[in-house]
Amino acid sequence: APLKRAITILEREAAIGDDHALRHVCLAALGFAWRARFEATDDKTALDEAISYYRQAMDAVPSDHLRRPEYLTSLGNTLRRRFERTRDRAAGLEALDLCRSAAVIGTASAMVRALAARNWGEIAAGLGDAPEAMNGLAAAVDLLDQVAWQGLHRRDQERQLGRFVALACDAAAWAIQAGHPERAVELLEQGRGVLLAQSLTQRSRYHDLHRAAPGLAQQLARIDNGLEQLPLVGDPMKAGDAALAGWRADLTRQRDTVLGQIRALPGFGDFLMPPAFATLRDAAALGPVVIINVSAHRCDALIVTTDGVRVTELPSLTGEGVVHQVTAIIAALLTREDSDLTKRTRAGETITATLA
Repeated sequence: APLKRAITILEREAAIGDDHALRHVCLAALGFAWRARFEATDDKTALDEAISYYRQAMDAVPSDHLRRPEYLTSLGNTLRRRFERTRDRAAGLEALDLCRSAAVIGTASAMVRALAARNWGEIAAGLGDAPEAMNGLAAAVDLLDQVAWQGLHRRDQERQLGRFVALACDAAAWAIQAGHPERAVELLEQGRGVLLAQSLTQRSRYHDLHRAAPGLAQQLARIDNGLEQLPLVGDPMKAGDAALAGWRADLTRQRDTVLGQIRALPGFGDFLMPPAFATLRDAAALGPVVIINVSAHRCDALIVTTDGVRVTELPSLTGEGVVHQVTAIIAALLTREDSDLTKRTRAGETITATLA
């Protein structure tokens, strides 16, 4: 009943006129409400209404509007639900196209783009398109360093990244499925290193940049701060401001220009760029490096040598099993210091059995 009343009120508000500045907000809210009704009732009509209202919200704003990426993604997600429910391939393909379009809009916030890119990859996976699934999920991984940008407190970085748990593992799984194991290794290293890079390696790189080119370092910091301090797209009054949209676009262009200048400096060619496999392969100079990738899609051992990557599929491995084994071995390691000989013996047996 509350949801039905909310829909009634929103439908009345949406009738304020096609030229009203906030009509798109009401239309998007209606899309959300009808989507919620569908999830609660599995009523196909509710899903159709949600798609219709999200489409109207998207069409009600110009192509450079700050909320357009959000509406593209919302419509794409709702069409994805139609595809999942009915296996309507046309709905799946349109959903993929919408989310891919949102992910590459450079003036959108990193969070909106990363969520759109993840949806792009997941929809492609549902369609059975391994290369496109890899591309979408890889695009999301590429954005993680911006999602957890260095100006945030550590706790805020972790909360932001918490929305992308297992993203790099899924991206790597689809890279393997698409026949690109080297790319899988790059994606895993890139995802693994986001917080580490923010706290250690990347901080050092910023210090190096400050020493080599303090002017460019200050410009980059100013631009990043400016982008993050722009009003959120959730503020409908600010999101519709044409001047604000122009400001974000200008800052984005400035950032690209400054990064180009930084990467032209000696020793900074890969600044803020993902690791290349050729660099990672050097770690295998003293012997093979084995990386275990666990994903809901597939699990594999990636064996990195100086000659490349060999993939060994691990069909009996599951995420739940890995968590159980890791929990057991950590508990056993802690118990090894216990004064009770029996407990220490059992702990040793657990460690041996787990690693065997």
